[in-house]
Amino acid sequence: MNSGNVLSAALVKNSYINHNVQTMLPIGERRELSEDEQAAIALGKKQWLPKIFDNYKDSPTVNLADPKRQALLIGLASAIPGAIAGAGFSDGNPLGALIGGGITGGIGGTLGYFGRRMGNENIEEVMGRLPEGATQRDFMGSLLGSMLQGVK
Repeated sequence: MNSGNVLSAALVKNSYINHNVQTMLPIGERRELSEDEQAAIALGKKQWLPKIFDNYKDSPTVNLADPKRQALLIGLASAIPGAIAGAGFSDGNPLGALIGGGITGGIGGTLGYFGRRMGNENIEEVMGRLPEGATQRDFMGSLLGSMLQGVK
């Protein structure tokens, strides 16, 4: 093990108490999620969108959302410009708008579904490695969580 990149156990413990190197803390081994955490995850996966303005004291489950609903929203949002572009390229032909909207809506919806599904799985994985009752601050302070911050 390279001792130059690893904090000693005493330093990690003291640093965690003082919160001065929290972003360097390692995450623990995988544990089973409690019933309360599983219920919060199930509730989070029923949301249309993740919480937009979350804060450090929130649970990481506020960033969960239903992949199908998210795919529907993203598909509709991406179909509109595709329909406009399709109508423009086909000189106002409604069939061009339908094709353009269908292609961009399908691509956007598919990417939205798989992106949200992957994001949900990543959040659950990190929650299983953090202590029970961990907050957004703990999630973002973990090494893995800091790599996954962009997944919302």
